[in-house]
Amino acid sequence: MMLSPKVWRNVMIVLCLVAGGASAGLGFLYCRQSVGRVILHKGGGKVTLTMQSPWGLDQARRITAPLAQVACHTPPQDSQSFLALQVKDHSFYFRLSKKGTFHNPKLFDITVGAYKPRQ
Repeated sequence: MMLSPKVWRNVMIVLCLVAGGASAGLGFLYCRQSVGRVILHKGGGKVTLTMQSPWGLDQARRITAPLAQVACHTPPQDSQSFLALQVKDHSFYFRLSKKGTFHNPKLFDITVGAYKPRQ
């Protein structure tokens, strides 16, 4: 079965649009799950996770939650590149890269990075 050049061109255009849209969508989803900054509030009761954004940090998504509702389901020693953080009432895990700067690693390990097994 031979396709005419016009049909072939239209098929290629549709395939390119689908592939481009899918890669842009996956990039957007990756940004919404990648943590750019973790801020522990005064008193240690709440934590704010700031996600990466394709439009810059001023447009970034921020989630503020009590520290008891943030769980690290992977022991920090076992994970190679990122930590998986789970926040209550959010269906997906948030990824925190271990290659970033930890200004106070001991405090991070005690609070946000504390390993809490799945329940």
